[in-house]
Amino acid sequence: MLVLLSLFFIIVENNLPIGGMLICVSLPFLTYLINTRKNFFYLFLVYFLLASQTDKYFLIFAIMFCYLALVFFLASYIEYNRNCIIYYLPVQLLTYYLLTYNFLTMQYFIINAIGLLIFNYFYIKYVEFKVNKWN
Repeated sequence: MLVLLSLFFIIVENNLPIGGMLICVSLPFLTYLINTRKNFFYLFLVYFLLASQTDKYFLIFAIMFCYLALVFFLASYIEYNRNCIIYYLPVQLLTYYLLTYNFLTMQYFIINAIGLLIFNYFYIKYVEFKVNKWN
């Protein structure tokens, strides 16, 4: 259910008629997928949803590949809990900067930073809830 809800929000955030790029749900969802070792089909689906709004398919693929590799490296050394947000947030903000380096505005950067914090926290609380539910 969380996966379908997240994919719905990714579609909504990519189709908003605004002047900047929002990836508040996409990057935390990718981090959640990597940390919980979910199906790789969702990774490609998120990439397709992100790249469908632009003509820079290879650039987005290269940036997302580097982001996923870095998150996978971090996930192998860091437990996915509330304390790891300080490690994942700079990586996500750097990825946002690389995706929007030509038209980066401080307003959208701050909106995305706050959104990334909120959705990272939401996904981490969901994982902690699932772990506590089974224990």
